[in-house]
Amino acid sequence: MSDSYKVVQQVEIKDINNEPILTVPFVYGTTTFPFQIGGLVVVPKIGLREFEVVYDTRTDEAERIEIISVEYDLRTKPQGGTIILKPTTLIIGLHDVGQAT
Repeated sequence: MSDSYKVVQQVEIKDINNEPILTVPFVYGTTTFPFQIGGLVVVPKIGLREFEVVYDTRTDEAERIEIISVEYDLRTKPQGGTIILKPTTLIIGLHDVGQAT
């Protein structure tokens, strides 16, 4: 088995007046590639469906996001960890992706 790394980004959800409502982790998935701090990853664009962070499937747009930290869990076999991306902010009313179909 190979090592597995969870790819996570902190997302701050704000209202249209820039008032913070909620901060949540968004997990893009897992990878076996051990990225390094300062590197960039290309991920699907995200948006909001009410207060839930979701992939924006309306387009095929992608974003490049910097890796700010890599955590390794040496207690697990195979070794695992978390790749932490630069935090982002989504604004209700501005980053809405619509209702689920």
